[in-house]
Amino acid sequence: VLDRVHDGLFDPNFPAWRSRDARLPIVLTFTSRFRAPLVKAVIWNHPDEPSASYIRSFEIWTSLEDPSRNPDALTLAGRFTIAEPLEVARFQLAEPIVTRWVQVRILDTFGNADYVSAAEIGMFGPARDPDTIPVPRSSGPVPI
Repeated sequence: VLDRVHDGLFDPNFPAWRSRDARLPIVLTFTSRFRAPLVKAVIWNHPDEPSASYIRSFEIWTSLEDPSRNPDALTLAGRFTIAEPLEVARFQLAEPIVTRWVQVRILDTFGNADYVSAAEIGMFGPARDPDTIPVPRSSGPVPI
């Protein structure tokens, strides 16, 4: 379920998002209610997933229009490659981009897993600093 990859739960007690298979590229499309500047991306990996399933390279595409209706409106905001599997990988765009739709195109992983995984993928504007977001550590399940 796509919602699992951006629900704010990157705690080891919650399962990671997994793609159906490992056929690349995998395209994830996110939308916000309002136009907002995008400046940073963060990928949190789940410690219970094999590092072979972690995202190694990806692109971020943005649009003010719904890309399902107008795919030509998408603009490449950045291409990123992660050198080694990390618990948290942070990326800064060259400049802020005002957008409503963001596509993350996963191009490669660190191995040959049967799927791609991520605990969370976050997109941030200048008002939210992902460097200050702690990776939650708990001693047990979260009561819901």
